[in-house]
Amino acid sequence: MPRPSMGKLFVSPDMQAATAVRGRGRPRTRLQNVNEIAAYLSISRTTLYTLMDEGMPFHRVGFYRRFERAAVMRWLSERQKRREAEGWE
Repeated sequence: MPRPSMGKLFVSPDMQAATAVRGRGRPRTRLQNVNEIAAYLSISRTTLYTLMDEGMPFHRVGFYRRFERAAVMRWLSERQKRREAEGWE
């Protein structure tokens, strides 16, 4: 019986579906560190940590905090709308 070629890997349709369900294969978002997101937003790191305490989304990667730029921008937009509705300038 011939051995299958090592150059090609057969993946069953069931395995492909299971992989899709787990979320593999989708493009990864580049996460930014504290310095990068603070510079992008033109704010200090102290202000960034205050915003994180207010609920700004971030991921913990070990000891470090990482941010998805799109999620941060969405959160800031929603925060601005809430503040305007409450009468903040």
